[in-house]
Amino acid sequence: MCLERVKQEDRCFARARKRQQGEMKEEVYHANKQLTMIRRAALRHLLTKEHLQYQLELNYLGESFYAERL
Repeated sequence: MCLERVKQEDRCFARARKRQQGEMKEEVYHANKQLTMIRRAALRHLLTKEHLQYQLELNYLGESFYAERL
């Protein structure tokens, strides 16, 4: 009887550990996805800022980018 209880507790702990590992894996996945989105937005902002800076510098020199109109 005591042995059965120990086995049952072991199975219960194993299921709980597996569930916790799944939850941690999901949290890490979402954290990485969120970090990627933040870094992508920061890079997009930086590239836009640099593009505008280059436009201003070229306009100051009397030149410009070729912009195709669609």
